[in-house]
Amino acid sequence: MSKGIIFFSDVHLAEGESRKKERFSRFLSAQKGRAEEIHILGDLFDFWVGPQQALVGEFASVFGILKELAESGIRITFLAGNRDYYLGKFLERIYGIRFFEEAREVMVAGKRTFLTHGDLLCTRDRNYRRLRRVVRNRAVASLFTSLPLNISFPLARGLRRHSKRVVEMKPEKERALVEEEVQKIFKNGAQIIISGHTHKPAKITYMLDKEEKFLYTLGDWERGGSYLEVAGERFDLRSVEG
Repeated sequence: MSKGIIFFSDVHLAEGESRKKERFSRFLSAQKGRAEEIHILGDLFDFWVGPQQALVGEFASVFGILKELAESGIRITFLAGNRDYYLGKFLERIYGIRFFEEAREVMVAGKRTFLTHGDLLCTRDRNYRRLRRVVRNRAVASLFTSLPLNISFPLARGLRRHSKRVVEMKPEKERALVEEEVQKIFKNGAQIIISGHTHKPAKITYMLDKEEKFLYTLGDWERGGSYLEVAGERFDLRSVEG
């Protein structure tokens, strides 16, 4: 029996969320011997302040499982989300996980597949796009990740609380993937798009140039869990029980 390829995003692990962490840890551990590749499409964490966060107990245990999976031969990649873009190259050096800052195209089951967290496909959210340019600035990133945890953690918590309030006030159209951006990727040759960010698991079929193309959006992990599994030529959206 061939092993599968797993895609997930938007777990949003945070301090004090033991039930979610245990559910996610069980899901990860179950992939040993079952998956050949795991692709994390961003926002694994609710926020990320720098490499020192990996040493904090509840996060360290998750990294321990990921390292064990990588050492077992599973190829693991991490595509930055809008919450954990400061993870950086230390993932590959210490845990054997390849890190990518931006969307990329890969071959999956013989299909040209575009992997993205999805935030850049929400082009109506102009305020976020301006903020993204600031927080991903190299100088800002270097300054923030050099702060001690007793400063960066409270600062990140405050920014996250503010962000949640702002997001809740945004109209739905600002939080949605923009159709023109999706079709642009398909017209550039992609046959499959796999995206996170919207927190809504879905499969959407397009017919372009007489060819079926598919957009898969991944759900969040707040109450249960959502992931995409590819086995052979089958692409299946699956749920994890809460």
